[in-house]
Amino acid sequence: MIDSDYHLETIATRFDATGEGETDAGDVVSPIHLTTTHEMHSPGHSDHGYKYTRFGNPTRDVLETRLAQLCGAEFAVTAASGTAAMAAICLSVIDGGDHVVAFDGIYGGTRVLFEDLLVDSLDATVEYVDATDTNAVEAAVTDETALIWMESPTNPLLQLCDLSAIAELASAVDATYVVDNTFATPYFQRPLEHGADAVVHSTTKYLNGHSDSMGGAVVTDNQAIAEAVTHTQAYDLGGTLAPFDCYLTLRGLRTFPLRMDRHETNAAEIATYLDDHPAVVQVNYPGLRVS
Repeated sequence: MIDSDYHLETIATRFDATGEGETDAGDVVSPIHLTTTHEMHSPGHSDHGYKYTRFGNPTRDVLETRLAQLCGAEFAVTAASGTAAMAAICLSVIDGGDHVVAFDGIYGGTRVLFEDLLVDSLDATVEYVDATDTNAVEAAVTDETALIWMESPTNPLLQLCDLSAIAELASAVDATYVVDNTFATPYFQRPLEHGADAVVHSTTKYLNGHSDSMGGAVVTDNQAIAEAVTHTQAYDLGGTLAPFDCYLTLRGLRTFPLRMDRHETNAAEIATYLDDHPAVVQVNYPGLRVS
């Protein structure tokens, strides 16, 4: 895990012109490298390390470096959407017939992906549990469990689970532990610090923050997982993130800490107001005080 000397607010706004994305023009923001093919001195070989944008792109490298730093991770692999990122990590760690335990409150699109990809295509078994109760997760996990998939807080009901306790359950059976951290973002929570093997994000939402670019990412400290996801993305799925979308996400990250701080303040105000409103039956917001 990266131990950065910079605070998250600095990482979000900083562009290292002497590192990833370096040019001779003195850019203070990352350039957009739109080329699909790079010059090579022989097929597949170049001095700069790039050949075809599906396998690597300088603008994408800048974004992946930035996301890894924000998440306190060693590696980040981007994808064309959050769903593409989820598919890549699933196909990288799951074999046919495997057993999967998942939070029953996960994002609806994730459940559709699991049913279509894992159950129908890979003949895996996905067991959905109320992960707000760690005992329910423990009861579902077996020695045959290959993947434990959590999302906390969930989309849209904001349900929470004990990430650290579930990490211990995953470790006990050597299952891969993945957390969808899209709603919390690294501003509020870093699941790798709570024992997750990998974290997925839909960058479309808070990380980009402007509703003008889709994207996803898998972040991890595990080199084997990072290499497997990279291979799956480049050779099996091809769902790589376009350079212009990388640029838009990098631009969005500049205001990411400010936006998240305001989101938190506004959400608390709205939730408190609605909680006291006579026409409202229930407010789903973890920050409300329990009377």
